[in-house]
Amino acid sequence: MKGISVTNSTIEFSKLFKMHANFCFVAGET
Repeated sequence: MKGISVTNSTIEFSKLFKMHANFCFVAGET
C-alpha cells in the first residue's frame, strides 16, 4: 500500500513538473 502511494506521488510530481516546464518553455518562446 505504501509503495503504491509513493509511486502515485512521483507520477503526480512528474506531471506537475512537466506542465511547469512546458509553461516556462512557452512563456520564453513568446
